[in-house]
Amino acid sequence: MKTVTTKALYEAIIRKRGYDPASANVAAAEQARIADWINERLEEIYEYYMWPEVLLVERRQYRATWESALIYALGAEVFHTTSGGDEKYYISLQGANTAKNPETETAWWAEVGDDFLRTIDYQQAGETEISAVDLQECAYDYDPRIYRGKGRILEVEFYGDALIINSDDAPTRPWIKFRPPAPQISLTAWSAATNYAIGDLCYLAATGESYKALAANADKQPDSETAYWEPVSIPALFQRYLAHAVHADFLLDPIERDKERAQAEKILGDLEDRQINQQGVARKITFRK
Repeated sequence: MKTVTTKALYEAIIRKRGYDPASANVAAAEQARIADWINERLEEIYEYYMWPEVLLVERRQYRATWESALIYALGAEVFHTTSGGDEKYYISLQGANTAKNPETETAWWAEVGDDFLRTIDYQQAGETEISAVDLQECAYDYDPRIYRGKGRILEVEFYGDALIINSDDAPTRPWIKFRPPAPQISLTAWSAATNYAIGDLCYLAATGESYKALAANADKQPDSETAYWEPVSIPALFQRYLAHAVHADFLLDPIERDKERAQAEKILGDLEDRQINQQGVARKITFRK
């Protein structure tokens, strides 16, 4: 997916306002307001349509991988790859179950039975959060980016904050196609003196990128400390729409505001038409948790 930097988007908005980004003196509070409007519009456009360009495909497990250091309760279920390379799910037969290999410690573990629920949580540790799916086209036996139209699983339903795959023939680790949450940006400059928590955002002028904290940190340079920060990817597909829509948010004159919003809506409609023509996607369906 082609992306655009926070700087490029911000400067497009400033130019729409009639200013030169190189010389405009925009107060920090005003920059924060622009960032808030960008984030609101990003959420709206992600909710509007299942844009094929922003969808992700990832292979997922129904349960977390067994870890020898963890203590498992009676009935806990885990994923484990055997010494022979087989991928299986096991259920704990006892409480206080720790450091017992599911493959060999049969007094402590057994393979799951026919009542095993094949669920994919929206939020799984170490995985991209699932924001929305199209139930008719979300689960596959094979990677749908390679094997187009092959292995689609139809027996999928919502199950609380998860998807449940009801097919007994479903693979051990299915491929899931989904929409991630909308990206969120910041125009607040990174500071070496700030203590950042997981999920905090900052802006680095040297790269023109927004960054999201992956772990609590202080004095960790966002563009080089990749264990602590990741750049925020803004789809270039939406740049023109966002520039017009955020500019409209600034306008006080109702006639001018409506005119600018109409232009933003036209851009959005053209984007949708182009996606349908290029991707063959005719349904505007957003299934959400």
